[in-house]
Amino acid sequence: MVRRVVGVVRQQAIGLVALFVALGGTSYAVATNSIDSRELKNNSIRTQDVRNRSLLERDFKRGQLKAGPQGPRGAAGSAGPAGPPGATGPTGPEGTPATRMFARVAGINGALATASGVTSATRAGLGDYSVNFSRSVTGCAVVATAGVGLPAGEDAYQVGSRATIERGTTDTQVRVRTVSNSDTIDDRSFFIAAFC
Repeated sequence: MVRRVVGVVRQQAIGLVALFVALGGTSYAVATNSIDSRELKNNSIRTQDVRNRSLLERDFKRGQLKAGPQGPRGAAGSAGPAGPPGATGPTGPEGTPATRMFARVAGINGALATASGVTSATRAGLGDYSVNFSRSVTGCAVVATAGVGLPAGEDAYQVGSRATIERGTTDTQVRVRTVSNSDTIDDRSFFIAAFC
């Protein structure tokens, strides 16, 4: 009888050891993360089998994850280096002259040396000239200055000599008086222009 009990106990012990090894091996495989993709069937993992927020973006195919909201605008970067200069553009059209009414008057006799928009000039007396324009100069800015840089043969410019303007007898005429650098009336060549 004792032999029979010992035999049954021995058989149970061997069965228990086999059961322990079988169950222990599976538990060991799960506990050590030794299950890999070869042991998983395709499409066998479901959403409830994956812990929330445990996967990374690289675990998904491109385009599967939606883009998040746009982040705040970053600070402006520093300016880059200046580029090379561009090619020279074409020459533009000639501009409108500031005035078309001007003249250079010779002091010695009141003759027009060069003129545009001035019809005549005369010497009425010592340092006294009348200049006639081709149109009314009423409301125009008329400027006269003693001649700097005159051609050889005309009276030499003196620093301090000047020309002054008065209204003429018509709206197209102005009177110019010239004085020397010693502030005495004298014949002086001058330039005159009207800006209308």
